[in-house]
Formats: sequence, C-alpha cells, structure tokens
Amino acid sequence: MSGSRSVLAFLCAAIALAGCVAPPPVVGESCRGLPASVCERIIDEARLGAPPGSGGAVAIEIVCTTICDEAAGEARVSVVYANGQRLDGSQGWSTPVGPGPGGPGGPAPGATPMSPVTPICIGIPAIWCERQAADAMSHLNGADPATVVGVVIRCTGTCTDERGDGDEVVTLADGTRLESQWAYRSE
Repeated sequence: MSGSRSVLAFLCAAIALAGCVAPPPVVGESCRGLPASVCERIIDEARLGAPPGSGGAVAIEIVCTTICDEAAGEARVSVVYANGQRLDGSQGWSTPVGPGPGGPGGPAPGATPMSPVTPICIGIPAIWCERQAADAMSHLNGADPATVVGVVIRCTGTCTDERGDGDEVVTLADGTRLESQWAYRSE
C-alpha cells in the first residue's frame, strides 16, 4: 500500500510541477472597459477573420486603451487560435453623428468610403489599414457594400509605415467570405 501512495504522491507532484512550468492557455473571451455590444461585435469579427488552417479562435482578449463607449473608442485585441498562432492588434471605432451618411463632417473616421463597418486592423499601421480596407471594398465581386458586416486587415509579416504584406477578409451578411492578399511599399 505504501508503494501505491508513493506513486500517487509522485504523480501529484509531477502534475503540480508541470502546471507551474507551463500553465495552459486561458480559453475564452475577455473584454475590459468596453460596452457589451462593442465587445460582441469585435469578438464576432475576430472569429470571422480567423486565418485559414488556424482551427478558429480559442481565446480573445479585448482591452480598452482610451475612453470606450458605444460612440467611440480604441482597444487592444489579442487573439489566440487553435493552432497556437497569436495575433495582436488594435481596433478603433466611431459612430457618425448628425444628418446624412457620416454626419455633418462626412464618413466616420476609420470607416472606408463605401464600408458600413470599421475594419479590424491586426499588426498594421492605422493609415495603411484604412487604405487596404478601402481597396478591399472595391473588390466585392458585385456584392452590395451595404451587405458588408466585417472587414479584417491582417499583417502576415512585418508591417511598418514603409512596407508590409498581409491578407484581408471581407465578410458579407450571408456569411460569404471574400479573401485576398495585399502588399504595400511607401515611395
């Protein structure tokens, strides 16, 4: 009997030690400092923008980095996929105010000229993300821009103000995903 207790004690110690050395990743969703509706939208867009072969998002953490409300804000977004890939980026949003599309000053900052949604930008400078999102809206294969429910612009290498490459996913209301690759070089 003492032999089985020793084995049991050894196994418990090994499990405890393994837990201290490499704790398992947190699985789930976390939003801090954002309204629930904004959080849900960003989570949905992060799931829809999962790279091919990633196995889907298993952990999404969203943290407000400014003052965040329904009208406007900016947040850090971290997504971990089932294949272990991790993408970190930022997401900004603003709601147009006043009459007409985009309110008195025109389209909301961050929204592309034809897009009803603000793109999710992962690892790419904001100005280039907006340009890539505008370009993505011009490749809808005849779809109505009003049916766009998500735009994800993701850097797949190193993206700076001077150069970068990556992919984009435009999701339509019927679930159709339009995917393409892009590259930019500053002159």
